[in-house]
Amino acid sequence: MREILKTEEYYEQIAALHLADGLHSSSYQPTMDEQMKNFVRFARDATKKKKIMRLTHSSITTSGYASTTETANYLLSHLNLSRSAVNENDRIGTLYSRCDSGYFHLRGYRGTTAEAHLKHLYAMDMMLKATMEQLQQTTGIGSSGSPLKGFRLKQNYPNPFNDQTNLEFFLPFNEFVDLTVFDQRGKRVKSLIRGSQAPGWHRVRFKAGGLASGVYYCVLKAGDNIAFRRMLLIK
Repeated sequence: MREILKTEEYYEQIAALHLADGLHSSSYQPTMDEQMKNFVRFARDATKKKKIMRLTHSSITTSGYASTTETANYLLSHLNLSRSAVNENDRIGTLYSRCDSGYFHLRGYRGTTAEAHLKHLYAMDMMLKATMEQLQQTTGIGSSGSPLKGFRLKQNYPNPFNDQTNLEFFLPFNEFVDLTVFDQRGKRVKSLIRGSQAPGWHRVRFKAGGLASGVYYCVLKAGDNIAFRRMLLIK
C-alpha cells in the first residue's frame, strides 16, 4: 500500500483505505518520515472528507521497527489530533481509545498476542460496512470529477433474497460502467457488467448460485461516480 500511494494516479483512484492492525514503519526517524508521508497525506484528506481512512491497532510492542500504536500516534501528531478514552468491547476486543475527525477514524485496542492481532483481520467487515454506508451518503468522494446528475443505483429486490435478485441503475448519458458484487470482506465474487452502457434505466439479474449465505455489496462505478447497495443472501 505504501508503494501504491506513491503514484499520484493510483492515489487519486483510492476512495477508502482500511488498515487492520497493519500499519508499520521503520523506527529510524528519517526513514519513518519517508514511509509515513503518504499515509499522513491520506489521513489529512480524510479529515477533510476527501477520502475515508479507517485504522485499528492492538497494543503489541515491536523491536527494531515501529508498532501499529506508534504509527497511529505518528498520524495523530501530524494531524494535531488527540484520542478520546473509551472502554468498550466488540468483536476485536477491548477498545480503549478512538479518534474521529471528518472521515478519519482510528480505534485503539488492548491485546498483545497473535490471536489479538488476527481478530482485527477477521473483523475487517465492520470497517467495510461502515465505509459502504458512509460512501452511500457521499457524492464524488476520492474523485476530482463531477457527479453525474441523475446517476442512481436502486436497492436490489427482493432483499433478503434466495438464489437470485434484481438490480436496477440509471445513467443520464452513455458511460463506461463497472457493476461488481463483493463479499463482506471485500473480495470480488461476481462481475455483472463491465463496458459502455447507454443512457436510461438498466436491469441486471444477479444469480448467487454457489455462494454462501451472508452479506454482499453491489458496487456500481460509472466514470468518477460510485454507488453501493447492501444485499442479504439467505439460503
